Amino acid sequence: MSLLSRLEAAFGPVFARPLFLHAHPDDEVLQAGGLTAALAAAGRAPLVLTATRGEQGEARPGTLPPGFTPAQLVELRTQESARARAILGVGAFCFLGVRPARATAAPRRYEDSGMAWVRPGVAGPAPHASPAAFTRGPLAEEIADAAAFASAVGATVLIGYDAGGSYGHPDHVRAHTVAEGAAQRAGIPFIQIVSGGDVPPAPGEGRTEAGVVVETPEQREAVIAALNCYGSQLEVVNNAYIRHVGGNTQALPLRVVLK
Repeated sequence: MSLLSRLEAAFGPVFARPLFLHAHPDDEVLQAGGLTAALAAAGRAPLVLTATRGEQGEARPGTLPPGFTPAQLVELRTQESARARAILGVGAFCFLGVRPARATAAPRRYEDSGMAWVRPGVAGPAPHASPAAFTRGPLAEEIADAAAFASAVGATVLIGYDAGGSYGHPDHVRAHTVAEGAAQRAGIPFIQIVSGGDVPPAPGEGRTEAGVVVETPEQREAVIAALNCYGSQLEVVNNAYIRHVGGNTQALPLRVVLK
């Protein structure tokens, strides 16, 4: 059974125009790279809406000049995201707050809220977030902006994070709330990507108590190529795992659990 057939057997025929809502540039690969590429390969070019431009991210040594400015980091991450999305086969893309992902006339820029590690693998709020931070924006406005984009591009399902925000990043938690609200407002289903801690460790596809396990090993080369676009944020080690700029590691995103 094909990936699309398995998804539609589990969730119904809602994947004509799937929309992913992500928190930062690189999340389209790190959170759902394999699934995104697989949907594109199945002829269902996924749509991506990203809430922030990753203003609070770090940069790996050598990818930007010493003393780089936040604007330089944003420009680099935006370029990296464009290259990665092309490799994954993403169709329409927009930043939240910019038309058509804006419900009112004046644009709004939602900034990265930052994070702090609470314990290994689990993030929490940063000590100080900008007044323009995504987590400090008017929630109703953010939901309206996301719903406006969903309607403008004809999205048939909205795919986002679970309530834990994948690993607790405050922007990911906020993205869950925005995605859930936007899907309801747009009148389309909302599917959650279950956080890594909830993913059953044993390989294999099918429905578990956590959700529907989706493996996409055939997208390995595309995912690695897309990850390699993000030289400022990570490196792929031995084509086997990801090492982030802060030193934490992650498996290649070829497996997700959806619910």
